Amino acid sequence: MLQAKLQIILINRRVFRMINSWKNNLLSLPDSIFFDIMRNYLGDLKTPFNKHDLIRSLTTMISKTEVRSRIFELLDDDDVRLLTAVALLDAAGIEELYDFTRQYYSFLELHNRIANLQERLLICIEYPDQNNRSGKKLIRLNPVFEDELTASYLDNSKIFRSLSTTDTRRSPLLNEQLISAFISYTINNQGIFDTSGVAKKRAEAAWSNIFSNSIDEDDISLFIRLKEICSRLGFISAEPGNFSIKFGQIEDFGKFTATERINLLAAAAVSSFRPEASCSLETSVKIVSHLFNSLCSGTRIHADDLHSYFYLIRRTASKSSTDTALFTDELLTDALSFFGFIVKEDDFRMLYLDSTVANDEKLRLQSNFEISAPAGFPLSMEIHAACCCEIKNFDITRNYELTKSAYAAALDSGLKPETIESGLKNASTGGIPQNIGFSLKAWAKEYSSIGLNYGVVMTVSPDRLPLIEHNPGLNEFFTAAPAPGVFILDPAREKEWRKAFKDAGFDMLPSIPLSSPNIQTAGSSVRLRSYGDAVERWQGGCETKSEELIENLAGRISKLRMNTENKLKLEARARKKLILSESQLIASNRPEERGEAGGLDHRAKIRLTERALELDNLLEVTTARDFDLEKRLVKPLRLLKSESETQGKPPVFYIEGIELPNEKEIRVPITKISYLKMLKSSLFTP
Repeated sequence: MLQAKLQIILINRRVFRMINSWKNNLLSLPDSIFFDIMRNYLGDLKTPFNKHDLIRSLTTMISKTEVRSRIFELLDDDDVRLLTAVALLDAAGIEELYDFTRQYYSFLELHNRIANLQERLLICIEYPDQNNRSGKKLIRLNPVFEDELTASYLDNSKIFRSLSTTDTRRSPLLNEQLISAFISYTINNQGIFDTSGVAKKRAEAAWSNIFSNSIDEDDISLFIRLKEICSRLGFISAEPGNFSIKFGQIEDFGKFTATERINLLAAAAVSSFRPEASCSLETSVKIVSHLFNSLCSGTRIHADDLHSYFYLIRRTASKSSTDTALFTDELLTDALSFFGFIVKEDDFRMLYLDSTVANDEKLRLQSNFEISAPAGFPLSMEIHAACCCEIKNFDITRNYELTKSAYAAALDSGLKPETIESGLKNASTGGIPQNIGFSLKAWAKEYSSIGLNYGVVMTVSPDRLPLIEHNPGLNEFFTAAPAPGVFILDPAREKEWRKAFKDAGFDMLPSIPLSSPNIQTAGSSVRLRSYGDAVERWQGGCETKSEELIENLAGRISKLRMNTENKLKLEARARKKLILSESQLIASNRPEERGEAGGLDHRAKIRLTERALELDNLLEVTTARDFDLEKRLVKPLRLLKSESETQGKPPVFYIEGIELPNEKEIRVPITKISYLKMLKSSLFTP
């Protein structure tokens, strides 16, 4: 009982805050807009009046169930679309709203619709700077109606024309299994990148043979892109002369959920797709996670609407990141399409996430040293096999071969023999075959029997020392032997003495480590993070009957006992959806303000311009151009009078202002304007 009472108190407090917020917004409106709203809903205002009293009267009116119902019943599809856009952007200026909805509205049409929604009390237009009403204004849903709108009317499908399908079987090209295979290939083919970081042709050709079943032959750039992705995620260090695997980063990567790992891979692909753009991985993760969390795998979405998604997500990410502008529509589309996350389908795009679900299958180690990895096997579990084996074939499953040279490469990369053995044992079904276990121990012993240090100082274990001391083919390469089992080799002749050792039977000669084993690389310092933002998903559900209600109301107005002029004014307000109750069906005694002028009535155009300047309103300017009419939305700055040089001719008046939304300065002679309309002049203007 007490809990229920507390819940009611909390709800009442929230309602109070919403109503109070709306009241404050009304008080912040310019007087011309404020009093027009009040006259529309409350009728002619008797003087003297108090703004707070008027707001209380309006609040009482919209608190009535029948009035609130009528407000929602008058919504049509265009209203729902625009209200959904306003809610998604959450406090945006009209320029941002136009960028987001430009496929549906011209700027002039959008301005008129926003003004109408404000008059209908569905949105609030905030003036953050009360001392500068001409500054940026923010558009929000009216907090009084926000809960009902989001629960029953807002509908994402009005903005994003998408269709979820059951076709989710396709997987993108980029996944953890491809990364495992790539690491296996690169660790066993040292020297495949030149000093500029570009792969050598021979390496790319061998790569294409291994991946021929899954990758198009033309995707040569994929090899380099995978290197960039692994470097960006900190999995590898691929600097010239220093290729190494960062196992700690891969283990950390494995701690994320499967969904988060997909997001991280795709984010690394996007951020590294154009290295010259310097896109940060952290911002890329925010953007990609937001996109993938908002759209399910198999979603079929129109190309234009996908760009709207990109716009919305960039705007959301920009609140905490400064480089979101680098993630253009083109970059996101190209990168995600290249790796198969987005597939073109006529005017639509299909979104595919990884559909290969990991199951209970593990690695299969066979006594012939072959290893097969199942579909969906995570990178953090496959990495040990990938490092100590050579990748032989890449398809839905991967086929590896455990070789002596690959095992040595894994030890060179920093793995310990016991780590490799335990990693293979934990990741495989049935453990490690006995003969493979014997080979691993023998290879580990042989590898550790010789050590190479920086400066090419070679140390040899006592049991193998006689084989080297009594081999004349090797002695010529020793520049010194400072101690038993210690030899100094000439680094300039490394290629020669490596060949000599191999010919002498020493085919497991270690690589030379760097002078500082703790060298830091850009990749190793990356801290992986995942984000959970998603676009709000509103599905509407309530059917509106706007047209039927308006026609019924127009029929009732035609039967009222008043003159034709007043009936036309009432009908105009009804068609603008501004009549919500019976009390509004009365003629107004207030003198009407003219809101338009045309033809040769230049004096009316001048007076209208002066009034727009006084009220800080916009003008819709229509002029003739190329045998057609051109409409422009203009913010008037001044009305200029130019004296005619010809005696007896009247002066010429010009409107100087800013054309919206491109903010271009214009100067239009009054005489060239065929039709002039003041926007937001009055709710009562037909």
